[in-house]
Amino acid sequence: MAYWACQLVGWGYFLVMRVVALSVAHVPLTTSLVQPWVRFLLGLGISHAFYVYVPRRWLSSSGSALVVRGIGAACAMTLLASVGSCIVEFRHGYTTMALIAVPLGWFVKFFGWVATYFAITLFRQRHNEALRSLRLEKAIQAAEVRALKSQLNPRWLFDSMDRIGALIESDPERARDAVTELSRTLRLALRAHPSPSNDAVERLRSPQEPR
Repeated sequence: MAYWACQLVGWGYFLVMRVVALSVAHVPLTTSLVQPWVRFLLGLGISHAFYVYVPRRWLSSSGSALVVRGIGAACAMTLLASVGSCIVEFRHGYTTMALIAVPLGWFVKFFGWVATYFAITLFRQRHNEALRSLRLEKAIQAAEVRALKSQLNPRWLFDSMDRIGALIESDPERARDAVTELSRTLRLALRAHPSPSNDAVERLRSPQEPR
């Protein structure tokens, strides 16, 4: 829906501008009505054909290769549109200057269209890749948490923490040693059962704690 809205607005703009320009130049009514609509339909049809048939693998090309292919596509589209529009313009008394002006105008339009299409498509691809990476990272983190929970005995862990909490006021030195021993025990347990959660625990370890 957004694609067709942009297509109609973009080519419709050139249609209106062409009608106004021909009216100001006092071009015969038949030409001022027929020529803009022919160009509108040519631009809309050829650009949509490019959108449908352009190989998607082009977008995975390097920057220079993508530019070359974009220019080549714009030239091919220009050739098709120029042939059609020149036939109409010569029939209505246009001079040979159209052989230069018409293709040049088409090339500017089509190259701008191709560049805009490539830019939007590449941006959407990068955005989707970032979203997929974020979802994958969250899934890995969730798997790490589940793996960690499956390896630890909750009752033993809570009992150990309660005892350490009781030692904090009566014997802070022993509480500090108990925390260190608990950390070492957990780390040894995780190393004995390798899983993705090991990295998560390593990242959460206190900087003051010796390895």
